[in-house]
Amino acid sequence: MPEIKLSDQFGLDLNVVPNPDSAITKYFREAADVVANGFDFSRASGLTLADPAVTSFQTGLNFNRPLEIGDDVAKLKVSAGLSGTCEFVVPGPERSALFAPDQYGDNIALAAEDRYVSLSLKASAGTKATTRAGKLSFGFEPGASIEIVNYRKFSTQPSPPSIASALKETFAAFSLPGDVDDLAALAEGSVAVLNGRGTLRVKCSANLLALANPLASLSLPLGAGELSVAAGGSVTVGASVRITGEYQIRARKLGANRVRLGYYKKRATETIVEASAGAGLTAGAGDFEIYPAVLEALSSDPKTDRAALQQAGLPADRIAAIEGAVKAGLERKLELAVHAELGTLDSTQAAFLYEIDLDRLDAAGRDAVHLALGGDLSGLDRDEGAALAGVTCLRSIGTALHQRRLSLKVNLLGIYSFISVSKLTLSGRVVYEPVTGDLTIADTATADRIQAARAPFLAEPERLRKVLAESFLITAAYRCGKSVASAPALKSAHTFFEMNARTNRQMFGDDLEVAVALGVLSQAEQERLLGALNDFGSTAFYAETRYDDERTAALFLDRGRPSPIEEYERAGREAIQLLVRPGDIDEYRRRPAIDDTLWNRMKPAGQFNLKPLFPDLTGQQVGVLGADYSVIVWWAGTMHKTAQKLAELRALVEANPSLSADDPRFRSLRDDLAKHLEKVARDTKEEFGRPWGLIAMDRVSGRTAEATVQITGPRVALLKERAKALAQTLSGTT
Repeated sequence: MPEIKLSDQFGLDLNVVPNPDSAITKYFREAADVVANGFDFSRASGLTLADPAVTSFQTGLNFNRPLEIGDDVAKLKVSAGLSGTCEFVVPGPERSALFAPDQYGDNIALAAEDRYVSLSLKASAGTKATTRAGKLSFGFEPGASIEIVNYRKFSTQPSPPSIASALKETFAAFSLPGDVDDLAALAEGSVAVLNGRGTLRVKCSANLLALANPLASLSLPLGAGELSVAAGGSVTVGASVRITGEYQIRARKLGANRVRLGYYKKRATETIVEASAGAGLTAGAGDFEIYPAVLEALSSDPKTDRAALQQAGLPADRIAAIEGAVKAGLERKLELAVHAELGTLDSTQAAFLYEIDLDRLDAAGRDAVHLALGGDLSGLDRDEGAALAGVTCLRSIGTALHQRRLSLKVNLLGIYSFISVSKLTLSGRVVYEPVTGDLTIADTATADRIQAARAPFLAEPERLRKVLAESFLITAAYRCGKSVASAPALKSAHTFFEMNARTNRQMFGDDLEVAVALGVLSQAEQERLLGALNDFGSTAFYAETRYDDERTAALFLDRGRPSPIEEYERAGREAIQLLVRPGDIDEYRRRPAIDDTLWNRMKPAGQFNLKPLFPDLTGQQVGVLGADYSVIVWWAGTMHKTAQKLAELRALVEANPSLSADDPRFRSLRDDLAKHLEKVARDTKEEFGRPWGLIAMDRVSGRTAEATVQITGPRVALLKERAKALAQTLSGTT
């Protein structure tokens, strides 16, 4: 049996005989001599843990040789030299909790009579890659640096132990929670933790609301009839999820047979989330597996659409491309959702927390706990009806994810030409967008514009963003002109999204400005979220406004009349004011946005003759102002001219309620509108697909549309919505 010889630098030795059920007996391969640096046992040998002279302090531990722990498959190694610490924890004015500093959460309060002796070892995981769960793998990466800490609890009541006996007892009972028996061996009140970088594996399910975004395309003529599209059904999807990052496994003995087992994400660190979707989806249309579930959620006539997909007899490569896009989109949605749950955890909360009654565990429960100690939590996270005997889930990202409202946006580009989702699918392509996970089903010509060259089912974010923006404008015009028929509940969305690999303070502040501009976030909340951080890690940003027929009409018409060009210019300038705040590096852009006189002087001068109006600015700055001026003038002119054509078309329809879509007068006006919109699509500025376009359209509509802003990252998770009632409050309507 390996023994530990503990000594100080002043000649006093303690020979520790480990307990039969301790980690030293079970897992250590050899004995070791340990020297406490700077600790004089002779001075403390007569003291107990209750003596006033005993206060919180820490000393380093030097090992005379390397220690190997475990076996060849799952092995930890402690290097020779300074590879550990020993600490006495005594409550006092400056120490009210066990962990100091607390980097993980759920700190443990100290009572006046509590005393803890901690023993910490710094080890490295074996370099052999292994999928083995359980004993001494803990899910940590091969080669990762691991900290193993035991906190042995003592009490000064009714009689305090001596320092020497407390030290010997802590070393003798040193624990590594590799299996259920190790949890049982923990002393009551004691805590064993492991800190390191690795991967936790969980299984989870989510109900995603499939939100159709019906958009018109200029590629084909508009069809006839109302869309066979539902307002939104749900898709239940299960997945295996891998969460990789820095985390802590903590086992705390609550009673003789009760253990609290928690998994904590290290604060202010980034995680990688990978989801593999599939479980929970049942399809059975042709050779499809996943897509029919999404199709049924989108369709108002799922039986017909499912039959069409079944009978199409698509070749295997087409089916594989569609399935690949849908699977990748669902996985990305789940990954973002898990990131959001990790980000919204209170700083005191565990990501996963279980209470285990060791006496009630059956064979299945013991196996599940064993796997969980190896980093595989899939056996512990179960539905309520399938809960394991002896295991109570107190907190779980998987449970929160299942209860959370998630959405899967599906852009239907060209649906007004095909009417049904199945026809659009069979005649076009299905792609997914890698930032948001949103799906896009597009006619072939539009798909050619957005599809990435490197993958058949991947949409290029920049291209898709521009196409979605112009398609939204085109759709809004057709809907306002009553040239297309949609169910009242269907809304068309104007969106902006981007992924920042490294988000600095300015970039994060810019994203928050969009939320403030949409009225879903106050400036006080913005400042709080910004805090003092300069690095927000990798973030995904998504903003959306949703318009029904009534709010679509408000983009162009005011009481049936075309909105004046000055109204659009005002909205475009307001968007600049909202997105460029005082103190920003480009604050000069606000000058023409807030000064009516200056703006009116710019209009006769034109884009390329603005320098005399801004003698204090550089040529580059004047160029930026010229670009702002150009996009506002283009947008205002385009919207006003579109509004004029729509007013004429609506007037004809309203004056002739029984007017047929084949009526020559209606066809002439609609064809004229179509030609105009073709030019709009060709001339659409890049800025319209950015936040400026989103905010400008929102302002001119009176801010009555529904709006959503979501930011997902390692240091912040934000989801804000502007519902109809709030939108009415913002706009002053009732």
